Amino acid sequence: MPTRNATPVVQRPQSVKTSGTAKATANARAPALANASTPAARSAAAPPVRAAVAGGVRKTTTGSGNTSRSSSPPKTTGSGNTSRSSSPPKTTGGGGGGGGPPPPPPPPPPAPAPSSVPRASTAVSAPAVAPVGPAGSLLVSLAIFNGHPFKDHWGFLVRKSKNTQEGIFLHAVGDVKNGFKLEIKRNVDFEETSRKPQLINLQWVDARHFNETMWNNRTYKVEKPGHPICPFEVSAAKAPVPARTLNAVDDMVPSSNPPRRLTQRNCQTWIIEAGEKLVDDDMFTQAVLNYLKAKKQ
Repeated sequence: MPTRNATPVVQRPQSVKTSGTAKATANARAPALANASTPAARSAAAPPVRAAVAGGVRKTTTGSGNTSRSSSPPKTTGSGNTSRSSSPPKTTGGGGGGGGPPPPPPPPPPAPAPSSVPRASTAVSAPAVAPVGPAGSLLVSLAIFNGHPFKDHWGFLVRKSKNTQEGIFLHAVGDVKNGFKLEIKRNVDFEETSRKPQLINLQWVDARHFNETMWNNRTYKVEKPGHPICPFEVSAAKAPVPARTLNAVDDMVPSSNPPRRLTQRNCQTWIIEAGEKLVDDDMFTQAVLNYLKAKKQ
């Protein structure tokens, strides 16, 4: 039987038919885009943009159907949307946005090293006094009674040697409210009294400034006010005893211009002023007076 040539079958492309629903949607969007007068209105009327990420490649589908690819990784924004970015995340310091606690303050500077320069001593050296004085001379000592918490009480003790605390005691007794008086205790022995003073030797005084009458026949006697007998007592008594002071602290004189401060006088100031008289009468040296002034509280 004769063979027939096979005729190839040519398939014609089929036209894509658009459904009525798609045409209606397109026709509805066209007037909206045409009537949008502002970019915001046009953006609202434009078809949504869909982004698809696959295998690290971002595909963006626009309303026209075109797809663009981007090789940039997604970035992460603060609103929760995820996108990639090659830059490391930033950390903010405020608002609790993931930042750690603030760094601690710097340590304080080290304390300065102690100075190697020695401080000047406030102690006052007493005059140098020989153990034994010239023949007939008497030893004059500063007798200090502890007055804590107030100032110490001062007086002069005239004695025959360092080995005894018996002698003639001269001092200003009283207070700043009622004033002071000169008191002389003859033949007092501080070894037998309840209050024992600290004795600081000042100077050996020549015998011509004393006499035997001052010893009152070796009998204890208290003179208040005291009656100076020997030249030494007369010289010391030239210094007036402190008068009555209204206040225990220094007071201001309102009548002076400018106001001057009144210096409070007490038993210590009387000893210094009596020492000045004894220096003037060549019974005390200037070194003794300087010591008394430096020792005053």
